[in-house]
Amino acid sequence: MFSASPSTTRTFTSGMSRTAALARGDRVELRGFGAFSVKHRPARAGRNPRTGAHVPVDQKSVPFFKTGKEMRERLNRDSGSSPDAGA
Repeated sequence: MFSASPSTTRTFTSGMSRTAALARGDRVELRGFGAFSVKHRPARAGRNPRTGAHVPVDQKSVPFFKTGKEMRERLNRDSGSSPDAGA
């Protein structure tokens, strides 16, 4: 029998509610990290790269992430130094 800790259960259910919110088309914001939203892409005509034949592509909804201001500032704080500088 599997027994999960209360914090694991809270994390799981919190993640499930965020996924459900996105499925409804709501925006999910994590303060200091960023925001997830859903973008809708219309149906379009595509091409098969091998044959060049036109192929219909159905409309779809895709997840979209935008970083928060605090995260962007932290990531770009030391933009003058490269990650390979210590190597």
